[in-house]
Amino acid sequence: MRTRNGLITNLLIAFVMICIVFMTLSTQMRLDKLKAEKAELEEQVEEYSDKVEELEYELERPIDDEVIKRIAREKLGYYVLGDTVYYYNDGE
Repeated sequence: MRTRNGLITNLLIAFVMICIVFMTLSTQMRLDKLKAEKAELEEQVEEYSDKVEELEYELERPIDDEVIKRIAREKLGYYVLGDTVYYYNDGE
């Protein structure tokens, strides 16, 4: 009877150890995934910070005729007499 109890105890201990190892590996894999995600998000934050600085600089610049012309060309598609305008077909 004692060897049977000892065998059951050893099997339970082995089962618990296997569960602990599995949970540890699972947790480590999750941690690695979260670290990679954190690095990606930090990179995005850096990109957005640069964009915010660029936009703040644009806001602080005085608005003169050159700025108005540049915005009209880039954002609105306007052009000035004498500009060369290219049209292209994007396949549609």
